[in-house]
Amino acid sequence: MSAPNQSGNIKLEGDTIVYTLPEPEVWRVSVSDIRVIGEFTNTDGPYADDYFFVFIARDQWFEASFYAEGRDALLAELGQRLGHKLQTGLCHSTSLASRVLWPARFEGHPLFDLVPEERAGRILGKLRQRVLPRVHMNFTDEVKREFESR
Repeated sequence: MSAPNQSGNIKLEGDTIVYTLPEPEVWRVSVSDIRVIGEFTNTDGPYADDYFFVFIARDQWFEASFYAEGRDALLAELGQRLGHKLQTGLCHSTSLASRVLWPARFEGHPLFDLVPEERAGRILGKLRQRVLPRVHMNFTDEVKREFESR
């Protein structure tokens, strides 16, 4: 028996995307509720997951590891249902990056605005910022308009 994928499992159950990590269900969302699909990377690799998918519904968003088992099958099936091939584009990114996969008219546009935290005033804060900089990830105005308008 093989060990469970520590990045979880993602699949379609009927018309619902289900993400489990590794055993319990983390979230589920109906395909019909999805307004935007995107991807982003961070700098946590190679020892932790550093690549994620984002599924945005009107009032919430769901995150799943890119490395989850079932990813390719899910993307292929979702692409067929949405009438647009979902192609990832951040596979070689080792820094903070994001992009929209769907809707097609926004494909490749940034998913997030990356806003660095305010500069620290004290020496320890400045040192921490040099070693472990923090960035706030806010949905771009274009993405917000898409999920708020439907």
